[in-house]
Amino acid sequence: MGASYSFFSRFKAVFNSLSVNRSSTVREHYDFSKAKRGAVVPSPGKTRITIMLDDDVIEHFRAQAEQAGVGYQTLINALLRQAVLTPPEKPQAEPLTVAMLRQVLREELRAV
Repeated sequence: MGASYSFFSRFKAVFNSLSVNRSSTVREHYDFSKAKRGAVVPSPGKTRITIMLDDDVIEHFRAQAEQAGVGYQTLINALLRQAVLTPPEKPQAEPLTVAMLRQVLREELRAV
């Protein structure tokens, strides 16, 4: 505890020795009347969202993104885009029609 006290007491002494005009405020130097919250530079075509993902999923994408040299959110976006643009696979089996059902029922009734 003594070491951290020593650090903070030294920090406070250095901070107080700085020649900073503490009587002025940031508001006196800058006009925030027309300021907006959010990203400084908007990204056209992008929407900021909050999404809950499992920790292991995030770690996977972070590792993959680091290897690829891109951001993990960029990687997730690219994979989601690929999933959206890829048409779903057609089912292997034909859908059951009324005619097929009747044929199967007739065959089963004959077998009885």
